[in-house]
Amino acid sequence: MAFSMEERLQKKVNRMWRSSLYEGWSCHICKSRNVVQDLRKGVRVCVNCATVIQNRIVYEGAEYRQFQTEHGSTDRVRVGMSNETEYYNDLSTTFSGKCSIRNQNGIDSAMRRTVSRSTLALSKGYSEIHRIIKQMQLPDKYLKHAKYMYKQLRPEKDLKKKNFKAVATAIVSYVCRMFGNGRSIREMCSISCISRKEIGKVYKIVLSHLNNKHKSLNQSQTKRVTTTASQLIDRIGQHLNLDFKESQVCSHVARRAKEIAIKGSRHPDSIAAGVVYLVTKMCKVKTKKKITISMISANTGVSQSTIRIVYNEIYPKRFELFPEGTTFINSDPKSKK
Repeated sequence: MAFSMEERLQKKVNRMWRSSLYEGWSCHICKSRNVVQDLRKGVRVCVNCATVIQNRIVYEGAEYRQFQTEHGSTDRVRVGMSNETEYYNDLSTTFSGKCSIRNQNGIDSAMRRTVSRSTLALSKGYSEIHRIIKQMQLPDKYLKHAKYMYKQLRPEKDLKKKNFKAVATAIVSYVCRMFGNGRSIREMCSISCISRKEIGKVYKIVLSHLNNKHKSLNQSQTKRVTTTASQLIDRIGQHLNLDFKESQVCSHVARRAKEIAIKGSRHPDSIAAGVVYLVTKMCKVKTKKKITISMISANTGVSQSTIRIVYNEIYPKRFELFPEGTTFINSDPKSKK
């Protein structure tokens, strides 16, 4: 299908001109309302007499201007017409790093040049504290206190050389003990993947700095807080599906065993594991599966030989440890192991 010369010319004009009527615009010479907009030149023109009705409807200047700053560098400032609001309403998605899933809490590589090293170190510590507390399923008050302590202690010289994961783990461990919800060092090592020796060294440094900062912290927070076996039994009972009454009996036995049965120093994990093993052997436990020494060892992180040593140590005074009114399966079990 061939087009005539007039049709081709009309199509060319339609491409160059936006052929639409503008209400309120009319030619002041021929009084015609057939006004179009020339997008190439940025003017409104009358079609009948080719009179320019309005010029410079499009900004022809540069989009950016360069201004001199006090330091002698150039500062690019945008000038001209404003952008369309529908395209700049914060509806875009930004992917930072090589993979967005691995770098959700990270900082974009373009922003790392403008962020200081202290801010980067602080953000890494905060993210590690957040990960540990969420994995341990602790309330938000633990997170606030741990972040506050990390911000106060991170600028110290002897802590700057340490691994930020070890510092965050030591601070979370101290906050748990401060609120009476102490966690064992083995549990903290499994969560943070840091050696027990390194966490112990950093914890001593953190404790010494907290004692020195008595002006900014309360005196009750700077006291040395230790974890007892009775505090660990509640969490062990949850892993082993023990009843509330059975957990209370285990806590009572652990407190009494520390007073009259345990000779020397024993780790709270070992005492708690031995007490749970004693209670499950002497009392009737309401669980679906029989609790064995291997299950206790897997949940507490204590070896089976250590559990048997603690069990044999507290077994001779077993009747003095239990509270009054406790019913036993057998008053004198044949097997101690």
